[in-house]
Amino acid sequence: MLARKVRAAPSAAVLLAALLPLTACSEKKAPDTTAPAGYAVVKDAGAGFAVAVPADWVQIPLLTNIDAFDKKARELQSKNPGIGPAVIQARQLSQSGGKLMAVTADGKSIINLTADKTKEKTLAQVGTAVSKSLIDNGATDLAQEQATTGAGPALRLTFKYPIPGDSDKPTIASEVQFYVLKGGRSFVLTFINPPADVPATVASTFKLR
Repeated sequence: MLARKVRAAPSAAVLLAALLPLTACSEKKAPDTTAPAGYAVVKDAGAGFAVAVPADWVQIPLLTNIDAFDKKARELQSKNPGIGPAVIQARQLSQSGGKLMAVTADGKSIINLTADKTKEKTLAQVGTAVSKSLIDNGATDLAQEQATTGAGPALRLTFKYPIPGDSDKPTIASEVQFYVLKGGRSFVLTFINPPADVPATVASTFKLR
């Protein structure tokens, strides 16, 4: 009878060595970016982005837990009464793919970032779909062009958009958006009534994993 070869069981050290590369590869990290003077870097390892926003703007954490969001929002609003309308927008944004929101202390200018799955495969398709949606919802003076961000090619849209206010008549806001596609998701940087130099500066610092 032929002797059966018996393989020795691997040692604990061998098993650990085999697992370590897998563990290291599975860790998600946010990319790196550099903040210009007067800006501060915001990172999110889970969403896989980094971007720089004006350092003196108020960041509203987009917590998906509504009770936790409301508590934090009250704290921020007590220190910055002007951000009340932005808090309402942030509350909605936190439940619909919002990843970042920053607002000036007077509440007049806003930056937000959303990330969500998309069926559009190209920026041209995004331009067609988004333009129709914006116009259907009251946008005017719409223009689009190809652009470049720190995360790569983007679609840049500029338009006027009606935002509900305290009165019956909506406020008309000037908006700029940058759309970036990656990994089946659409990342959208939106600027509402921004200072002229802010959109291009922020977009240049935007990085994706």
